[in-house]
Amino acid sequence: MSYRKDAAAIRTHWQSQIDESLEAGEALLLEVGVNTSVLHSLGALIALERLAAERVDVTSPLLLVGGDGVAWSAMLLTPAASTTTLVPAIMPFYAGADPATYQASLATLSSVSTHARQHIATGLPLAMHSLLMPETQPGIAALWSSLPFVLVAQAASADAGVAERDGWLQWLTLLVVVGLLIVALFI
Repeated sequence: MSYRKDAAAIRTHWQSQIDESLEAGEALLLEVGVNTSVLHSLGALIALERLAAERVDVTSPLLLVGGDGVAWSAMLLTPAASTTTLVPAIMPFYAGADPATYQASLATLSSVSTHARQHIATGLPLAMHSLLMPETQPGIAALWSSLPFVLVAQAASADAGVAERDGWLQWLTLLVVVGLLIVALFI
């Protein structure tokens, strides 16, 4: 299930993660998730190819892939950078064929920068972000089992926009209720 994730958005997000990890001086983990079909990971494959061709940084990010289809092996074919400068390669890491093994492999990796910051912000275990908050890693085609979490995140972001837009309506309602209470007390 790849919902509104195009290659340009994934590449932009990955590049910003690379920049943040370079600034923080920490190792970077890029997740692609457990994919059984190339179709689910097509956006991530295209983004990975574009990112590898256009990189000019000095980091060597770890690319965590999994699955039992051909998608994970396609991730191993990352092209070299087309620039004249020497850029470290993206290091692929196979994390397992099924989601449980993938989560266990993710839990064994220590001090990866993107997950460490998300762990501090949310309080979730490091291995649970790709399952419970799939929007935090755009390269992951979310599993159908995480669909409720995707829908809740979208509803929360939609409600945040409504709350900002209709804040005056809430104040007006509060004033009417307080006014009615005052009128009821004195009558």
